[in-house]
Amino acid sequence: MAAKNRFPRNVTCKTAHGLAYAVYGSQYKHKQAGNLRLTDIARTINTQDWELAKDIVSTLNAFMASKDLELLEDHFVRFQSNRTLTSVQQQYMSKALNLTKDVWDKMVDIKDRSVSMTHDGYLKLYQMSQPDLSQRFGAILLDEGQDVNPVIANLVQIQTITQVTVGDRHQQLYR
Repeated sequence: MAAKNRFPRNVTCKTAHGLAYAVYGSQYKHKQAGNLRLTDIARTINTQDWELAKDIVSTLNAFMASKDLELLEDHFVRFQSNRTLTSVQQQYMSKALNLTKDVWDKMVDIKDRSVSMTHDGYLKLYQMSQPDLSQRFGAILLDEGQDVNPVIANLVQIQTITQVTVGDRHQQLYR
């Protein structure tokens, strides 16, 4: 991390994932992966319906990037632009959400190797735990603040210590 060498010794430089890894990620070393694989999800839910597996992965990714503490219909990406759903679409979404919850439960189960733990997964667990960083730090400096996703933004916003966000709103990745 380049920033570490640019600050005095009384400054601790960490990424959000680095903070989360120390608490949760290290527990999942034996089942970590960079991304969820469609084949693993399809095998876990015992299906050859690749669209369903894809919907589960995209729903889980949307949940892990969100500030929400529970999986919601809002995380189901496929129908987000639809204002009203047909009964068939509603049933499909309900089924997909239930399966996504099952996959999430397997992901966070340390003993269950059927679903890998991703970096965004342990970051989500950390955010959901609502950590109090005031026990370790006097302030937070969030660099590239325009590029943080909602889960990281929430992790910072819930803190009671001084927060400084640095960034360029004209270079925003997440809108």
